[in-house]
Amino acid sequence: MIAILLLGGNLGNRDANLRFALFQLKKIVGKVLQMSKVYESGAWGKVADKPFLNQVIEIKTSLSPQELLEAVLLIEEMAGRKRTLKWSNRTLDIDILYLEDKIINEPSLKVPHPELQNRAFTLVPLAEIQANFVHPILKKTTKEMMINCADNECPKEYKKKGV
Repeated sequence: MIAILLLGGNLGNRDANLRFALFQLKKIVGKVLQMSKVYESGAWGKVADKPFLNQVIEIKTSLSPQELLEAVLLIEEMAGRKRTLKWSNRTLDIDILYLEDKIINEPSLKVPHPELQNRAFTLVPLAEIQANFVHPILKKTTKEMMINCADNECPKEYKKKGV
């Protein structure tokens, strides 16, 4: 199965946390097929107050959807993620955006991610690797969702300082 994941975080060494996530995803989940550039954006929601780094990856996995969810939660925990308030600051967040064209509506797992069409910080890196993918519920491509996205804070490509 092909999964599209959003990696992000705004605490600690943000670069290192994304690299850690990629390393663990390759080790636990499967083969990374594509990755977007890393983008920086302001905090989304009303709780977090530090800028985030985000990256979208496409990964091939043999895990079931529930096993994938358990794996990403474990990786977040290994990176020091503490779940407190929704949308708060965090070392690492891994969201499952898509699992091919599957629609999953369970209490612990909703796929496609229910907020992806509302978040420029998700759509911009997603469009880099899956511009023409059609959302299985909204029946819109990533490019079309970007045009209709009300979030007007466009993330900027992240350039590591000193590089």
